Amino acid sequence: MPPAIGMLSIRIKVLEDGSVESLDWLSDTLVPIPGAPVLALDGASVEPPEDARQLILEVIVENLAEVAFPKAEGVTEITIPFLFQ
Repeated sequence: MPPAIGMLSIRIKVLEDGSVESLDWLSDTLVPIPGAPVLALDGASVEPPEDARQLILEVIVENLAEVAFPKAEGVTEITIPFLFQ
């Protein structure tokens, strides 16, 4: 993932069965760090994508949308802050 600084805050709406119904961005001050090296999964340095910020947002959404939470008695809302330094 490209290096960045800032904060993202997201609200997740979780249904009774533990599945994620929706994700809503509450705040977003994320800024990619210009010229910072980007490391691939194998540790090799690669060129940053043209829209590094969008890539970070997509990775977060894709992963949170797949989370299976424990079953609950009702719909639950969870707020998660992500701090990038």
